Amino acid sequence: ELCLAGGCIEATRPVMDKALEQGKSIMIVVGGAAEAMHAFPGTNTLILKKRYGFVAMAIRNGADLVPVYSFGETDAYDQVD
Repeated sequence: ELCLAGGCIEATRPVMDKALEQGKSIMIVVGGAAEAMHAFPGTNTLILKKRYGFVAMAIRNGADLVPVYSFGETDAYDQVD
């Protein structure tokens, strides 16, 4: 609920399509939870295989794609076992 109050939306196709149709910008963490599980200090693991639906969504809605990659965030914390 806190995320929704802060402006976050569900990462579902209908909800994101509606936001783009309204002219809003969206940010997607393509690797999602799977990528977060591989986040260990000193490593950078990307999970991108079969995660390209966001490209089709951008084309369908006439939205621009701005690729961004963040370095060093895995060094800010440790995984809890």
